[in-house]
Amino acid sequence: MNDIELYRAVVDEVANGSSYYETSNRLHRENDFPTHPFVTVRSPVLAHFIALVGHQIAYLALLAIFNAAVIAWFIRLKGLSLAERAVFVTLLALGINLSIGGSSIYVHENWASALICLGLAVGDDKWFLRLAIMTLAAIIRELAFPILMLLLIFKPQRAFTLAAIVAVIAFYSFHAWQVSLQPPGVDSQGWDAMRGPSGFVSDAVTLSMLTVAPWIGWPWITASFAGWAVYARRDVLPILWFIGVLGAISLFAREDNLFWVLMALPLLLAGPAFLIGYLVRYFASRKADKQIGVA
Repeated sequence: MNDIELYRAVVDEVANGSSYYETSNRLHRENDFPTHPFVTVRSPVLAHFIALVGHQIAYLALLAIFNAAVIAWFIRLKGLSLAERAVFVTLLALGINLSIGGSSIYVHENWASALICLGLAVGDDKWFLRLAIMTLAAIIRELAFPILMLLLIFKPQRAFTLAAIVAVIAFYSFHAWQVSLQPPGVDSQGWDAMRGPSGFVSDAVTLSMLTVAPWIGWPWITASFAGWAVYARRDVLPILWFIGVLGAISLFAREDNLFWVLMALPLLLAGPAFLIGYLVRYFASRKADKQIGVA
């Protein structure tokens, strides 16, 4: 049994009335999945949601969040040229469609990624909505928690962000307590693989549109970060988040922590649109300057 099969089995049993923590602990132990530390047992929120609405509705909900993110980003980038916006949302939509399948609803990182993608598209004028979206992402997958810390750089919402951080910590404290009440299982082998940036690129290629041409992985990822660095003049939050995910995977993720990279994909991979737009504007301005000089 792999990770996705484990999460689906938990959902199926919860849908039939079983206790989440008892079921999850038993299936973890029966299939040699770790139960310690508590983060090896996923948050119960997603399992209860899918069990409540059903697999098909859950899939449509995940797709709706991603589609909302595509639309929100097109609106957010209204200060850029239509061509640049079109390239960006095309890359974003392509990355989403190639990474979302029927079993994707059981991967917690997919939901967190969709919510973060949407939350990053929300402007500063809708900061409360952005905070709510990011908080939900963190409750579904604790790997999203650092983005709440990044929201502290925005002074007007700092008090509310702190309240959200406290609420998420309280939620995971309860989660840890519930996990501790169950029979002990296998300990995690730890997170100290030190795979470096190549681990990030390898995982990104495996789980994205880049898998059709793996040789383009490094150039594309480099162009993606460069593009988001260009965008940082408008909003620094996305590039900080991507750097954080890159650092976490480079330092801690093992080979079997493949899904971690989804926390940055597919939004990160749309970054070359910004780099292309910047280069087009740069060379256009240089050409205009030369023409003025000749005149």
